[in-house]
Amino acid sequence: MPDRRGVIAGALGWLALAPGLRAQGTGLADDLVRALQAALEGDAAATAQRIFAEADTGIIAQVVLGPAAADLEPATLRRVGTHYAQRMAGVLSDRIARQGGESVILVSAGQVRRYHEIVIEIRSGSGGATILRWHASDRTGRMRPFNLLIGSENLLAQQRDGFAAALSGAGGDVAAALERLGIR
Repeated sequence: MPDRRGVIAGALGWLALAPGLRAQGTGLADDLVRALQAALEGDAAATAQRIFAEADTGIIAQVVLGPAAADLEPATLRRVGTHYAQRMAGVLSDRIARQGGESVILVSAGQVRRYHEIVIEIRSGSGGATILRWHASDRTGRMRPFNLLIGSENLLAQQRDGFAAALSGAGGDVAAALERLGIR
């Protein structure tokens, strides 16, 4: 059961929701809070996979691949986006399993530049907290996450840096880098 500060923070977070999220009623912010609470109470890996199965894989692929994305077929971009979404799900799952927590609180949600940011706090029984900053896009007609920052750790930037290293190791050959990463 959340303490009084948690209830107040959750209420203030709800009031701060962007009009589009508020209008959806059970929008992405609410879905993430429910999913993360379920992850704390059960199978973190399955829950993280479900969250990232709804990710905007197009944006993920474009960010990870950078300029190389322009030369790839849409099917390849989907595979790349899905691959990296699954990798981010693995990081989230590991973090939840390692750090645990007792409650999940929506801190804020709103538009930031051209994307939406949803800030969620996972509180542990010892008084510690982990801040999750979700970046989401509504470019497909519904709100879908494409990035997650856990504290100061930017998961999408890590994936981009990992691909850049694979691309460098493949002598700049995008197809070879994708092959090395098991993306076909």
